[in-house]
Amino acid sequence: MAVRELVTLKDFEDSAEWISQRIFPGISEAKAEHAVELLLKIGLLERTPDGKLIQKDSVVATSPEMKSLAVRNLHRQILIRASHLLDDVDVGDRDVSVLTLGINSKHLPLVKQRILEFRRSLLLEIGQSNEELEDVYQLSVQFLPLTQKIDKTRKGKK
Repeated sequence: MAVRELVTLKDFEDSAEWISQRIFPGISEAKAEHAVELLLKIGLLERTPDGKLIQKDSVVATSPEMKSLAVRNLHRQILIRASHLLDDVDVGDRDVSVLTLGINSKHLPLVKQRILEFRRSLLLEIGQSNEELEDVYQLSVQFLPLTQKIDKTRKGKK
């Protein structure tokens, strides 16, 4: 998805060499070329009549309840990449924060709704501006259980 966003940058150059150098951490020129070809094939990028590479749609989103293997794999890759970037990106250029709290499960839909509202408001406020774009960032929000239910019929049995 980073390659898809690169085409919006003011300094974008339609070359595998430029793309491979601009992605952080870097990728090979072959991977950059493959990424562009794939994004064109699946319709996330297109070429204008004069050959300029552009996004087909300005916003691409999956449903919060999307359960496909492809989406899960993308989420896994995002989390792995984020863990590697912690050591490589200056704290002034990133924000990582954690909130751990106990909740009643009836509040889970509210939490998911608030996360969705936050993402949408950020997209509207920042992502749809008419400013010249300089860099590509990725926001990843997880709300994951750290506990599991205990089968009450097994409780106390060892």
